[in-house]
Amino acid sequence: MKNIHSFDKNNLEDVRSKLESKLAELKEFGLHIDIGSISYNTTSFSAKLRCQLVQNGEDAKPEHVLNWEKGFHFKHGFEKEDLGKTISFRGEKYEIVGCSTRASKNGIRIADSNGKVYKFDSNEAVRLLKS
Repeated sequence: MKNIHSFDKNNLEDVRSKLESKLAELKEFGLHIDIGSISYNTTSFSAKLRCQLVQNGEDAKPEHVLNWEKGFHFKHGFEKEDLGKTISFRGEKYEIVGCSTRASKNGIRIADSNGKVYKFDSNEAVRLLKS
């Protein structure tokens, strides 16, 4: 990789890729590290790192799933067994995949058939699940 003289979207994609490959080496210690969004200007950048312990070689669970397992689903009006259930919205099917600990309005996480996760209104999700 050549020297970087100023940060931009293109070279930060290369930097992210290189960082991710280096951080993946820490998996041997039972760690899974994700790089969050990167903010930058021409001379510096910052990124949030999230480190999870990986138990027994399992994949790290996303934070919204861990929140559900910790019981935060009750805050949004759901039961524990609602995780994985399907709702229909605007002609599409979505699976309930987790929740947020802080968001009061869009606190539920749903996933489409491609696995893309969306924030969704908690009250609307409860209504759709019961209909």
